[in-house]
Amino acid sequence: MMRPLILSIVIFGAAMDTPAEDFRLDFGGYQWQVSDAPAGKSPGPNIFLSRNVYLDARGRLVLQIRREGDSWSSAELRLARPLGYGRYEITVEGDPAKLDPQSVFGFFTYDHSAPPLYRELDIEFARWGDPEHPGGNYTVQPYTLAENTKSFSLALLGIRSLHRIDWFPDRVEFSSHALGRGGWEREVSRFSRSELSIPDPDLAQLHLNFWLFRGLPPLGGEAQRVRISDFSFTPLSDLPEKQGR
Repeated sequence: MMRPLILSIVIFGAAMDTPAEDFRLDFGGYQWQVSDAPAGKSPGPNIFLSRNVYLDARGRLVLQIRREGDSWSSAELRLARPLGYGRYEITVEGDPAKLDPQSVFGFFTYDHSAPPLYRELDIEFARWGDPEHPGGNYTVQPYTLAENTKSFSLALLGIRSLHRIDWFPDRVEFSSHALGRGGWEREVSRFSRSELSIPDPDLAQLHLNFWLFRGLPPLGGEAQRVRISDFSFTPLSDLPEKQGR
């Protein structure tokens, strides 16, 4: 995460596995690179296995956290190429408030060649191990600056919701919306940053990951799953009404 970068996600459904081969996967008209790090890596640290990313029988992308023997493994993939400024959007089907407090789902931009901030913009479903945390998170790195982050309640989203990153040269805007039948939509949360700290895209790629906070097992001891049915992106050039203020 076609209308403005759309990614539909269904959480906790049954699936028939079509594992990614050669660590590449075609989905939503784009090619994705699937992570495979059986020795472990950050974040976490976590073990990331390519078999935790697959297409189900309906062609939906699935990310899962699961146990194999004494170890838990996570899922991660990224677009094979940068997309730049524009609108990135995901639609989540299933209640993210039901995810285990140890699990973290990330929808974010990242440039591996640009430390220390990596051109990172995040929407995350994460309670960071605390069942009382509201669970929704918007972040412009560095997260250590209070003005760069905002939390919101995942419980307000219900069973279907939309999440959006609008990335412009002068600002970034995050928003989340509860969705219903017949095109019904209600904005639940919004966050905007327009300071000079907003990164340019350069080589930043869109990433999706699903992992365990500090690499610790789910508090409930159960496997976790996120399903993604669509993906889309709208470049800045196709958003004339939003090209700056």
